[in-house]
Amino acid sequence: AERLREFLVENPLQKGDWSHSRWQELLEGYQWILDRFGSSISATDQTSIWELMTLARAQGFDWLGWVESDEAHPFVVAPDLKPTDYIEHFDISGGDIRSVTMDPSATHLDCETLCNNTAGCVAYVWAPKGCLADNTCWLKAAVTVAEANECRNYRVIGGSVNIRGWFPNNTADADLIGYNNWFPTVDRQWTHGVNLAQAMMTWGLLYRLTGDSTYITRGKSAWEKVYEMHGQATGVFSGDETLAGTLPQRGTETCVVVELMNSANEMYHITGDVWYADKVEMIATNAIPAAFMNGTMWSLNYYQQINKLDAIDGEPNCEHGCTYCFGMVYECCVTNHAQGWPKFAARQIAHLPPSGSSAAGLVISQYFSSVISNLELLSGTIVNISITTSYPFDEEINIDVHASESFPLSFRIPSWCEEPSITLGSERLRDVKKATLHSVLLPQGFSSITLRFPMVVRIETRKPYVIDLNKIVTTNSVNVYHGPILYALPRAFALDHATPYDDGSALLPVNQAHGQNNYLLGTSEWNYALLLDTTNTTRFFEFSRNSFPQLPRGQGPFALSLVPLSIRVKAQIVPDWGVIADGSRGSEITCDAGTTSIPSYTCVWSSSPPISPVQGLAGSVVDIELFPYGATDLRMGEFPFVAYHE
Repeated sequence: AERLREFLVENPLQKGDWSHSRWQELLEGYQWILDRFGSSISATDQTSIWELMTLARAQGFDWLGWVESDEAHPFVVAPDLKPTDYIEHFDISGGDIRSVTMDPSATHLDCETLCNNTAGCVAYVWAPKGCLADNTCWLKAAVTVAEANECRNYRVIGGSVNIRGWFPNNTADADLIGYNNWFPTVDRQWTHGVNLAQAMMTWGLLYRLTGDSTYITRGKSAWEKVYEMHGQATGVFSGDETLAGTLPQRGTETCVVVELMNSANEMYHITGDVWYADKVEMIATNAIPAAFMNGTMWSLNYYQQINKLDAIDGEPNCEHGCTYCFGMVYECCVTNHAQGWPKFAARQIAHLPPSGSSAAGLVISQYFSSVISNLELLSGTIVNISITTSYPFDEEINIDVHASESFPLSFRIPSWCEEPSITLGSERLRDVKKATLHSVLLPQGFSSITLRFPMVVRIETRKPYVIDLNKIVTTNSVNVYHGPILYALPRAFALDHATPYDDGSALLPVNQAHGQNNYLLGTSEWNYALLLDTTNTTRFFEFSRNSFPQLPRGQGPFALSLVPLSIRVKAQIVPDWGVIADGSRGSEITCDAGTTSIPSYTCVWSSSPPISPVQGLAGSVVDIELFPYGATDLRMGEFPFVAYHE
């Protein structure tokens, strides 16, 4: 720590470097060292560690100021721009508002007039016909260093409109920053999904560093803000490289998923706020399994989407590379995904320090089968715990405890559960409430505890999609949940794949492809509206639970052929609900001949769901079957609805 501190004094963290954005991981690591080995670390060495953490915080990016900023309190304000002459044979890049093709008789003065009449335009670039096929005018919201270019001329008209930067609260602004088109005012690294996911623990870490409890309340407000503006139905936020708003067709990188779950766990263990533990559960039961094809970890998805119609790359050669396919994606996710489950499992149980009259105890925060042997509490009590459950595929969790002395054991009660119960031996305990940690004083010796978290189908309405500052679309789209699990309609597909890069007879699970890029070409109907009785929203939803299967070795349960849960629901096709075709991100692209097994296959993203309740549908009402989101590879997980009338 002392050597690293000396290095940072001589070589401070530099803006633009990954370390400048990700300094909080140094705090996380050293705080863990202090927690684990603090009693054996000398006072001098502990002081060195605290000085290192304080220095890293001072040099690193101000995540708190950035996330907490808004239009009224901008994070950065660029200086006023001074007008320039009309400069020929130089170009300024970035900051594009839009480009306009102009009449053959137009001059740069017409481009200037257009800039003067466009909100936020502070400069323009003019390319006369001859350099390009037509006279072209680029309108700019920011100005960068000019570079020589024989076919470009520019002029700064002045002003400071839009030359400010704050945390983006809509898809359009997030994309402008993500494509560095707000440069140089705002750096895309500040909206890079993985950077932000890692940074979401910063408020808790600073509380531990300083003891200032305001970081706890500020942190909760910041988390709620990010989810309000960019949250998805799976418990993560959007981040198809950078933030992207709340639209269900926008993606989330697998690195975001695992890092955000880790940050939520960190915030929970620092604050004790069950809200964060519920986020961990949502991510673990939905977003993490959805990153893998067919319930194994052999085939990884770089970007997952709530509404995902195919899994191929949208180039004319549609089976080259693997950004949206399942396979060997970018190296960051190939290495990063593997920490998801271990860090989730490692934090199932945590120590609780003594508080007031309560002795040192334990808290069980997440529920899955496990055995914990000879665990020594802070009080010296030795505890053995056995947890047996099929949760979240079942409602019941059985826990056996052997303790050398009496101690308090706490349980997280999920916020979605309306009628939770805890039975100790044969006694049903009172006052068990959702969204709490419920503590039970266990006696010395053996105790048997049964938790029941009844699950019912529930329909949640999505908040309006904020497309840009001037376009907020209220669609009333819905998500379907049962317990912590999001449900989705799987889309059938034709499977193409590249030559395996890693395979062998000894690899598990057997009789499956292992190391290969899998391209999924969607083939079935997807544009359904669910039938809802607005007076009884789950009237047409029939939940089914089968026995939990015996899983093959190496196989997880989140696969359509194995997952024991489904929901049958009535629905109608919405003919007018189509795909993106306006030239924006996700617009349909027809694949080159011979590159896919389906000739002239068109790679598509669904457009946003239409406004609900959908009117005027003439098609038949049919039954469709929804499955846990994490068990689907192509899917629709966010739906419009049709209102049922007697």
